[in-house]
Amino acid sequence: MTFLSDIGAFPRPGTSGNIVARQLAEDKIQLSWNEAFYRPQGITSTYQYWIYMAKLIDQDTNYTSRTVFLRKDKVMNTVCGLQNNTDTPYEKVSSELCSFGTCNATVSDIEPGKRYVFNIVVESVRGFKCSYGGLVAGTEWLRTESLADESTLQAAGVISGSILGVMVLSVGIMMTITA
Repeated sequence: MTFLSDIGAFPRPGTSGNIVARQLAEDKIQLSWNEAFYRPQGITSTYQYWIYMAKLIDQDTNYTSRTVFLRKDKVMNTVCGLQNNTDTPYEKVSSELCSFGTCNATVSDIEPGKRYVFNIVVESVRGFKCSYGGLVAGTEWLRTESLADESTLQAAGVISGSILGVMVLSVGIMMTITA
């Protein structure tokens, strides 16, 4: 338990701790979150953000909420829960890399079709930490070899070739008539 004589030294996650994930590629996800704030302002500032990531196992399919209350023995939305349930943070992001109130980080090496827990911990210059709400997400990237089967592609080729041939003949006929 922490007692603060100056509550302005404790970071508060922006937008109630919401994190947004956007899939960039088959194995990459971009995480976005709003910068932490301090009330009252001017006491301290944000030093860095810690990104945590953990792959969910089959037993983690029934979680309490989307904000990563997985189960009593695996809480992923508190600072100590993240430190106890992951080996190390995935990455640290300096607060100087955030712009216009938003921070972004790209997480690579995601296994397609698997679900992951993502969370952010903000650390103030004074060393106080607070976690964001967390997010359960995964990639659903589908890989296709072709847009259609072979017979459909052949039919489309025949039709487009016929149309092109009729257009070329029409232009040739029009040029001979006008000449």
